[in-house]
Amino acid sequence: MHSPKLTHNLCPNCDSDFEILKKLLNDTHLVRGLDYYNKSAFEFVSNKISSQSAITGGGRYDRLVEFLDGKSVPAVGFAPGIERILDLVKMPQSQGEGIYLGSMVQENIMDKLFAIASQKRQTIKVEIEYEAKSLKAHLKNADKINARYCAVIGENELSQGAIWIKDLETKSYLQRELF
Repeated sequence: MHSPKLTHNLCPNCDSDFEILKKLLNDTHLVRGLDYYNKSAFEFVSNKISSQSAITGGGRYDRLVEFLDGKSVPAVGFAPGIERILDLVKMPQSQGEGIYLGSMVQENIMDKLFAIASQKRQTIKVEIEYEAKSLKAHLKNADKINARYCAVIGENELSQGAIWIKDLETKSYLQRELF
């Protein structure tokens, strides 16, 4: 034995409204069971979450206020399932791009950084920090701009003609490249 369908028990006015709504929505699988709804009820479901597949639901409840000893007020309401919506939201994983170049030495090595930047800009985005900073500060700045690589020249690198490079996505240090 099956319970009667909601659509088989509508008053003439509600039936007319429902026919219009069906034409708009082309869906007769209304499953809201709350008894204060009248005329129209709706539910949005997803097959991409658990068995509790309703994402949001609601409908008209024109006489709800009247049932609570107020005056008759036309109304429509809905209730979203925030946790269910969050289950469906896929946050994009932003991958870093480009190279952040910086220096830890006070002497002017901008010409070396510009040369590296000019060479690398042929194939990849390059950002240069013009002020000498600590390695920690450079790493923080590279992370802020979502760079894939942080490349820094310190005292040792300057004396060896090399540059220190860290892949910020894999957190691994790459070989020093000579400049």
